[in-house]
Amino acid sequence: TAPSLLEIESSGFRDYESFAWVFALSVVGLCVFLWLGSSVVDYFKHRSDPSTFQQSRSMRILDAKYAIETIGIGSVYSFLLSSNIGGWLIALVTIGLQTFMLWPFILAADFDLANDNSDLVYTWKCNRDSIICEDKNDLSPYGWIVFGVLMTAFLSKDIFSGAKMIVLAGKQRHSTQRR
Repeated sequence: TAPSLLEIESSGFRDYESFAWVFALSVVGLCVFLWLGSSVVDYFKHRSDPSTFQQSRSMRILDAKYAIETIGIGSVYSFLLSSNIGGWLIALVTIGLQTFMLWPFILAADFDLANDNSDLVYTWKCNRDSIICEDKNDLSPYGWIVFGVLMTAFLSKDIFSGAKMIVLAGKQRHSTQRR
C-alpha cells in the first residue's frame, strides 16, 4: 500500500499542484469571509451610536500603529498599508516573485517515479540475492508530532496577528479606500 502522504489522488486532487491551488484559494476565501464578517458585526454594533465617530479617529491611529508593528517597519508588505499605487505595485510584484520561486517545489512534490524532476525518495531497499525487501523509511509518528508542534509554535503568532489585521480592516472606522 502507498504511504498516506502520497494518497493525494484519493482525496480528489489530480496532483499537488491542484491541491496547492485549492488550498491557496481556500485561504483567500477564508480571509475574505473573516473581513466580511468583521465588517457586518462592526456595522450592526455601531450603527446607532453617533459617539463612535469621535472615538474612531484615535482608534484608526492605534490600528495603523498596530498594523505597522505587526507587519514590520522594514517589510515590503508595509507598502500594502499605504494608499500609494507604486507601493502596492512593489508589494504585489514581491508576492508574485515569491510565488514564482515556490512553485517548482510544489511541482517537485508530485508522486511520479517516472519523472526525474520529482523529489520523491524511494525508501525500499532490495538486495539482488534476496527476495525480501526492506523499507528504510525513517518517518515516524513521533517525528510528525514534533514537526506539528514546532510549526504550530512558530506560525501561530503570525496566523493570529494576520487574522486580527483582517478583522481590523473590517471596522467602519476605516474608510473603504483605506481597507
